[in-house]
Amino acid sequence: MRRLPSILLAAAALFTLHGTQAAPATYPNHAVRMIIPFPPGGVNDIVARILADGLGKRWNTSVVVENKPGGSAIIGARAVAAAPADGYTLLVAPSVLSSHPALFPNAGYDLKKDLAPLSRIAIFPVLVLTDPKLNLMNGKQLLDYIRASSGPVYYGGPGASSTPNMAAQWLKFKASGMDNLTPVPYKGDSDIITAIMSGTVPVGFVGLPSGLPHIAGGRVRATAVSTRDRAAQLPDVSTLAESGVTDYELSGWSALMAPAGTPPEIVDTISESVQAVLRDPQVAEKITKLGAIPTPSSPAEFKEFLDQEITKMTQIVEAAGIKPN
Repeated sequence: MRRLPSILLAAAALFTLHGTQAAPATYPNHAVRMIIPFPPGGVNDIVARILADGLGKRWNTSVVVENKPGGSAIIGARAVAAAPADGYTLLVAPSVLSSHPALFPNAGYDLKKDLAPLSRIAIFPVLVLTDPKLNLMNGKQLLDYIRASSGPVYYGGPGASSTPNMAAQWLKFKASGMDNLTPVPYKGDSDIITAIMSGTVPVGFVGLPSGLPHIAGGRVRATAVSTRDRAAQLPDVSTLAESGVTDYELSGWSALMAPAGTPPEIVDTISESVQAVLRDPQVAEKITKLGAIPTPSSPAEFKEFLDQEITKMTQIVEAAGIKPN
């Protein structure tokens, strides 16, 4: 009987030790890996690195950026979907992922089931450029020009499943009289801009960052932008929505996601940190100068947005008969 207190004390000590081991550690307590599913050097990549730098400073730990391109971002997405759900492997999700359910039903991961939304990062507006000789000053004049043309109106666009081409196809889907808007595929934005300047095509859909340097010289004209609101970088350029295409909006975007099953408290910590970094005036200025627009959001807001984007992309893919590049 005299040994009972000792036994109880030992049991209490073991319980305390076990409880200490089971208690969740403060997140993050070691380096976080951020996977970018496209090559280094592009605007998407630079914006992600700005965010990673801000998170590293806020968390006082390393946020290691790893480029894992390939398969239209499928390789990077699958890597994160298969990672431990502990918040230490994150995905910089590009907008092309929203077309995966329609274009790649056997991609090896499920966008809705295998990845958890954390926050949007930024949007990348699509510019509609035109040949200055056409004298199309705004989106309404562009729409009138297309509708009045008796034959095809050719536009330059990147690959069929690229965001600029999706923006053009969404215009055909949303606006009347656009059936003669006809794609001419090019390898990239620079080739499209060259084609407009040479008179090969009258219209082109390109990313805003690519178009900005060429607009000031007057060899191409920014006629409309794909965002719901006018872009801060080009406040005088009309949106397609204000030009008469109701509810038109389609831009590139990036967001942060984690493996499904990541604990809610870690999801909240990451999301709140991302929002704080992106709302920092100096960070926002850096991103805006690149031709992007910071768009921090809560996980719920991003989930709602993602669901809408998946629906939109599925409609475009089915209506236009788009196949993977």
